[in-house]
Amino acid sequence: MYKRLRVKIVLILVLFIFSVMTVVGTILLNNVFVFYTDGFVRQMDQCFTPKMKERLTKALASVNYETELYDILNAFSGQLGIDVNRDFYVLDASGEVLKTSSSSTNSVKKTNNLLSAINGRNSSKQLVGSDVMDYALCLSANLTESDDVVSTRSCIIYISDTREEMHEFAWTVFTIIMQALIIGLVIALVLSFSLSRAITSPILDITKGAAKLASGDFSEKLPVHSRDEIGVLTRTFNKMAGELKRTLDEVTGEREKLETIFAYLNDGVVAFDPSGAPIQINQTAVKLLDLSETKKGIPLGEFISLLSLPTSSEVIFSPDFRSIAFREISYKGKMIDISIGKFNIELDNKPYGGIIAVLHDVSEHFELEKSRREFVATVSHELRTPLTGIKGATESVIEDPDMPPEIRAHFLEMVVNESDRMTRIVRDLLMISRLDNNRLSWDPSYFDPAALMRDCVEMLGTEAGQHRHSLVASCSDESVPMLYADRERTAQVMINVIQNAIKYTPDGGNIAISVFYRYCDNIEGLPKANYVVYIVKDNGIGIPKEDIPHIFDRFYRVEKARSSQTGGTGLGLSIANEIVCAHGGKIVIESELDKGTTVYIFIPEAHTVNSAGKNGANTEINGTRKP
Repeated sequence: MYKRLRVKIVLILVLFIFSVMTVVGTILLNNVFVFYTDGFVRQMDQCFTPKMKERLTKALASVNYETELYDILNAFSGQLGIDVNRDFYVLDASGEVLKTSSSSTNSVKKTNNLLSAINGRNSSKQLVGSDVMDYALCLSANLTESDDVVSTRSCIIYISDTREEMHEFAWTVFTIIMQALIIGLVIALVLSFSLSRAITSPILDITKGAAKLASGDFSEKLPVHSRDEIGVLTRTFNKMAGELKRTLDEVTGEREKLETIFAYLNDGVVAFDPSGAPIQINQTAVKLLDLSETKKGIPLGEFISLLSLPTSSEVIFSPDFRSIAFREISYKGKMIDISIGKFNIELDNKPYGGIIAVLHDVSEHFELEKSRREFVATVSHELRTPLTGIKGATESVIEDPDMPPEIRAHFLEMVVNESDRMTRIVRDLLMISRLDNNRLSWDPSYFDPAALMRDCVEMLGTEAGQHRHSLVASCSDESVPMLYADRERTAQVMINVIQNAIKYTPDGGNIAISVFYRYCDNIEGLPKANYVVYIVKDNGIGIPKEDIPHIFDRFYRVEKARSSQTGGTGLGLSIANEIVCAHGGKIVIESELDKGTTVYIFIPEAHTVNSAGKNGANTEINGTRKP
């Protein structure tokens, strides 16, 4: 904008100079014309006095009047100003040349003055744009002839000037004017640029300052170079910037307080104006509703449709509406409690109102309640099964005192087995409870991972022999270092995994256990580090692909009937996984149905034993392996 203003100032001054010089030039050139024409007419009037006219009239009455008129005019040629540019003519009444001082032509152009003279009127009117200056004088004399007959003779004295002298002088004046115009334009350009810079430079500074203000930068103060109106404007601008900064700081502070409170609310909040258009939505609500950045502004009607609420905008905007609540609304796998009500505030003594919706995510509570119910139901079912067996066997023994000893022994053995099964269930439940509540005691120490593996294999050798399994342990890396971990819990994990391999491998199968030490950098969910890795591989029945993601869920069993037959509760792998996770490791299972299963147990060389298991609490049990 300042550039356009500078151009305007330059153009105004240039046009001013041009206009002034044009007016001055026009006046000067017009005065030159007036000067020459008035001087010409005045000179003619001074020459053709009444006495001169009387003398010319007498000469007209003579016989050789043309010659006498010529001689008189020639005698007064000095007073008439006759020269190379001015000539006189003696014309008859029709305008034909009788005598002339011109040596170049014997004809004369019929001008307005000459035509007036032909019509009998003296004329000396000078017209702008005419080729000549001329003067026409009509003469008339009475002639006496025989028999006293009187006749009249007329002629025209015509003076013509080509205006060459006037044109030369006018051109000289015009040249002077043009030179003055060029000089004036140069001076005007220099002055206008200086003036425009003096005016636009402060305006440019103010413009830059305004741009910085618009971008939020209030740090720069504009320099004041003068005490004129622009200086006053600059000082006022600086004062305005300071006041604006102070006001914005106050407004920003209040807004940040509200936005911080609004943003960090655990509940989602969505506000609508009285027409249902969105006013505000916090980040919690955006996440709960899974809205994209382009759809943050969701109207009330779309909000109701999105959540499939059993109400409508008409009901909410009705005069009698106050508030309404919806419990456990299912939305994209989440359970949400929603409360909708009216709000009214007052700003600048003007009332404002609208609708506000508060969304409370109860998914965790809902899932917790659901898990608790399922847990109680599952535990009740798991305990009821052995209790039913114990009750049935005991009742059979009591009701039949004469029962054969071998049958009695069978029933009593059933009671013992079911009691052991209940003991295992209670023990596993107690373990899970301690893991969940961070109350499991840990006893980390240094031990040989290969020796632990061999002890577990030896312990389970008899059980494997009952199924004619080949149970082989090997250490593929003799440099496996001492491991700092809870040896008893690690052994529990190994025993659980090996027992699963024994249970779910058909008789006569092959089970291989190995341990090695590796640096792992491509295991999902594990940091890059050195790990002691146990591998338990069997050629058993395998696990269906769709069941592998749930294999560590509590009470989850791939084949419930077969698990019941083998005495499984679905808690073993869940407990094993939480123990390994508490050590900072991970269990990875690879399996193919009817082709066998391979279990990888990763335990980091350097770690902090964590009692929270996979939930990631911060209860530190002990430290890191010695170098």
